Amino acid sequence: LLAFARVHARTADTRSRALSDAAGLVADDALEDAWRALRRDLPEAWAPLDGWTRWRLDRRAVADVEAPLTAWIRTHSALPGAVPMRARARLAAVLRASGRAADAWRAVEADQQTLVDDSLAEGARALLAMGQYDNAEQLARALRTRYGTPDAAALVAEVLWTRAQPDAAAAALGQDARLTDDVWQTLLAACFVRVHAAASAEQVTRAFTPLAQLNVDPHVLAAIPAALLRAGRPGFAVLTWDLLAPRFDAGTPAMRMLAAVQGYVYRRALGDEAAARAWLIDRVPAPQRASLADAAYPLDAHEVLWNVAEPTGTVAAAERVWLLRAAASLVAGPADPHRAEVRAHYQGTAGADATLGRSLIGEVPWESLRAAADTSHRRAQVSYFMGIRAASAGRFAEASDWFQLAPMFDGSPDGEPCWARAWLARWAARTVPLADLAAHPWASPDAPAAPTVTAPSPAAPSPAAPDTAAPDAPDDAPRGRHRRHGGAHHGRRRHP
Repeated sequence: LLAFARVHARTADTRSRALSDAAGLVADDALEDAWRALRRDLPEAWAPLDGWTRWRLDRRAVADVEAPLTAWIRTHSALPGAVPMRARARLAAVLRASGRAADAWRAVEADQQTLVDDSLAEGARALLAMGQYDNAEQLARALRTRYGTPDAAALVAEVLWTRAQPDAAAAALGQDARLTDDVWQTLLAACFVRVHAAASAEQVTRAFTPLAQLNVDPHVLAAIPAALLRAGRPGFAVLTWDLLAPRFDAGTPAMRMLAAVQGYVYRRALGDEAAARAWLIDRVPAPQRASLADAAYPLDAHEVLWNVAEPTGTVAAAERVWLLRAAASLVAGPADPHRAEVRAHYQGTAGADATLGRSLIGEVPWESLRAAADTSHRRAQVSYFMGIRAASAGRFAEASDWFQLAPMFDGSPDGEPCWARAWLARWAARTVPLADLAAHPWASPDAPAAPTVTAPSPAAPSPAAPDTAAPDAPDDAPRGRHRRHGGAHHGRRRHP
């Protein structure tokens, strides 16, 4: 991307877009140098200055942005079209980020009659920061009426939440069929947190209660408690999740178990795991606790797998708990204190889940494992757990192939196919080649990067501990062909 942006034959827009896409992929200092070079090459173009300003706003580093932006506006105000208005809107955003809301409004006040989207949006935000709520709401609603974008809908909600009108905010959002799940999970969740992160518990309760009652998938609304937790407000995450949990409780047994474990996860974030565990035990009757395993495993609630999800009931239910315990132990690494318990359990056990579990500790040859995969569901399971084994041994390209196979065999939205898609999505969010993934790829994409490792070539496999080494796979098993080109994806790949 950096090299692409240096090619003078390309347009200012495409070169600027390349640098915008590079944000988060390279060090800030290197990207700052690249933006400076591009602005120096194209001093008259708006796109490089606009891209640089947006990047600085995202980083909340705007101290030295006002001067070049003001100078450009002064010499280009007579340009035809909407570019001068957009430039003044960007200046308003910079001034507002610097705590100068009144100056921000003055920068765009004369442009309000143009109905340019950026001018309306920044005008509304400036008025909102100034406490002029009626005028801010009027502009926000005009923006939404004219353009109908998700950003406009979020701005209306932000104004109404700030005005302490949560019922009106929920009604405005609930009536907009154009708001996709992705918009709810990203833009609107971030907006809710921005408004309420410093609010009181009562204000958060009043704001979220009407949202929890909207005809929106509760799995989608669950992004708001998750965003509050990421923002460092675990108490608000517990509060909002408890308001949403009844909708999960009214669903399938799997949804009820998910609600219980997620409630435990949020309470654990308060700093008292024992209290969180006691809450979960009190919530779920003993005969149902084996069912907690399928909810606890994907949420990394391994304490629940070992201390609450009891391997009782039918043989199949008990073996399912042990299979997920074995997978959790593998993910935790060779130092996991439960590794001996897993080995002890699988001495002499039989059955399909037991075969899968024993394969995770290296006690089942590939041929036996493949023979056990006699249905599409079982093939999806084998694909997922083979992916777990490969990833835990650092063979990420091979793991990627396995994870791509799992949902091909079974399109279920739950269980192993869903978990395989989650691994792939998590890797994609880290935007690094498979060969350079961090040592613990199951960590959050937001976590600090661990020391990188290089995936070994097929001819020189890395040594692994006896309990994590994968059994030798035959020639027709997935081998992770990504390695041939350093982990990059070149177009659509054929599945093995």
